[in-house]
Amino acid sequence: MRDYLDAMSHADWRGPAAPLPPIVLAALGPRIVSLARDRTAGDYTYFTTAEHMREVRDAMGQEHFLAADLPIVLAGSRAMARKIGHRHTTLYLSTANYRNNLLRMGWVKDDLEPPGSDRLFDVIVAWGDVGSIGDRAEALFAAGADQVVFNVITAEPATPYIAELRTLSAVTS
Repeated sequence: MRDYLDAMSHADWRGPAAPLPPIVLAALGPRIVSLARDRTAGDYTYFTTAEHMREVRDAMGQEHFLAADLPIVLAGSRAMARKIGHRHTTLYLSTANYRNNLLRMGWVKDDLEPPGSDRLFDVIVAWGDVGSIGDRAEALFAAGADQVVFNVITAEPATPYIAELRTLSAVTS
């Protein structure tokens, strides 16, 4: 990644007649978070918790940008949310860097067996109504996020989720 950042700093910018946009790394572990702090404008965390967000903010300092991905399922019950979110959590719990990050945070292997325990699902995925999702977004802001990115998960992933986005627009109102 250091070599990549070195190469990026020497690459020709072919975008609009404006300065090169800031570089932000997707970083979870302590070494890559340190690299993001030392060499980029910030960090974009993914598939993690508000507690981890607080640790990343502490490591990055206040001057760096910090974004948090928030998987969202609009559902009235955990059972329905799990049914919809199963595909999402299974994908990330089958990926070593996300599993390793959760193990570093103190989660146990039983929690990480795809699709993950209820307890893990509840801290990773915001589910419920608009108010519940707003509370989860606020928890990430309180933990140090500058921006929370809504990652909408639906029962039919190939279908546009315009209705869900309209519903979620109330979170920012």
